Amino acid sequence: FQITMMGHNATSMLLFLVIGGAVGAAVEREVTAMQCPKAKHPVHAKCSVNVAVSGASCNEVRNEVAARGAMLNGWVDPHNGGKYSLFTNTSTSVTGMRLTGSNGPAEPYVDHWDITFTPVGRDPTKCEVSACSVSQEVSVIDFSTDYCNVWNLYCGKVDGCSPILFDFTSTTTVVDCWQHDPVCLG
Repeated sequence: FQITMMGHNATSMLLFLVIGGAVGAAVEREVTAMQCPKAKHPVHAKCSVNVAVSGASCNEVRNEVAARGAMLNGWVDPHNGGKYSLFTNTSTSVTGMRLTGSNGPAEPYVDHWDITFTPVGRDPTKCEVSACSVSQEVSVIDFSTDYCNVWNLYCGKVDGCSPILFDFTSTTTVVDCWQHDPVCLG
């Protein structure tokens, strides 16, 4: 299914990578490049990561991310009880937002996140994920909130998380984060 919200920019760029084939021949494949959501303010926290997933197809990983992003089946955000919602869910990406806490008189903190999924060769049990979360409020120190915004959408049981549809393992590589302490489950 696809959900679209007016005014949200879900444009992605394309890159071409050359990877070695099984017999050493070079093959070209298309990979969706990570484009972080736009920020409302020039001074803002953000986090982008690359994730190597094993034990699930990209479709399964995307469905799990979308299920948590829509907070299905009573899923609860383990990092300060934020409220997730989806902007879009396509065959290669999921985008959304997370609200939490208070930023003044009854105004919540708002973060937007984008996550893309790229199959790894012909292996149906591996997926490359690129994820980015950007604070929409003026912020410098976010206590790893932007990191946790995306990590909590794909972490597995081995990490102490509660999957809704599919469980898998992942290895996260930080690309650009203001803070990324592993404090996402408290």
